[in-house]
Amino acid sequence: MFSNYMKWCRAMGVPPNFSKMNSSMSAPPAVASRVVDLVLWFCIWGEGANLRHMPECMWFLYHKMMEEYTLSEGYTQTRSLYAGHYLDQVVNPIFKIVEKSMKGKNDHPEKLNYDDFN
Repeated sequence: MFSNYMKWCRAMGVPPNFSKMNSSMSAPPAVASRVVDLVLWFCIWGEGANLRHMPECMWFLYHKMMEEYTLSEGYTQTRSLYAGHYLDQVVNPIFKIVEKSMKGKNDHPEKLNYDDFN
């Protein structure tokens, strides 16, 4: 599942970020950690429909979000984030930049497409 993420990390020259759960969980730590990794990835992937054509962007988002998660050691403080916060604050701003450059009146060499942002 994360083989492309590992390739992305090697290409970027950064170590991969995966969760590291402690042994106080009822599941074995390796299983619990993998579940956290998968849940985060599927949340990013599921809500980022317009970004799926930019896999490197999706891996960047995963990398930075997991980095924050591991720095907080899995502790999540209660925040009053509304439904759609991720779409409004992360996905839409990225997509608006892509959309704006795709709708330009310029010829193709001066237009940017999904691959150009990847």
